[in-house]
Amino acid sequence: MNILRFTIFLVITLFFLNSAFASFPVKKGIKAGLNITSSSGNLVETEYKNGFTGGLFLCTAISRKLFIQPELLFSAKGYKFEAEFFDGKVTFNYIELPIIIKVWIFRQTLKNSHLYLGPVVSYNISATYKTTIYDSRLTGDIENINKLDYGLIFGCNWGFSDNIFIDLRYNLSLNDWDSINKGYKHRVISIILNYIF
Repeated sequence: MNILRFTIFLVITLFFLNSAFASFPVKKGIKAGLNITSSSGNLVETEYKNGFTGGLFLCTAISRKLFIQPELLFSAKGYKFEAEFFDGKVTFNYIELPIIIKVWIFRQTLKNSHLYLGPVVSYNISATYKTTIYDSRLTGDIENINKLDYGLIFGCNWGFSDNIFIDLRYNLSLNDWDSINKGYKHRVISIILNYIF
């Protein structure tokens, strides 16, 4: 799937969601936070790498306790690696479209507090590496990348007020980011601050 097809898919999905939400009150918001990321299947010792995530979201009720929330996010993923004679980091940048179902918990005591689960589709816009071998520094693009990724997001959020809440979520990738080698999947923990207009 190339960028044109992904863009068409994104536009159609957002149009469908906008039409579906037309008869319900819709809340709009922005979010920004921290990704703590790693990758499965690596052949060298890896460490977690921090990255930025942020974007826009809509949220509407589908019952008294159920909500649907589509999001459009930028998400930086990757990992650090280290071996005897070299170290470095790998960075993957994605545009993501999660669509999550939220269940309202502790309704009487905590505002904007939910458990949630949903699918996510991601499109890779860049994949780069930086490494140091002895005293030499190398940078470049990573080849053999699967542009399309998909997976599941699950987590919870706590509300500080009617307009501000924080997410804690886990993004479980179900597709290999390496188009040749198997078993290379992203693992992402995110802590995100949200604001509803």
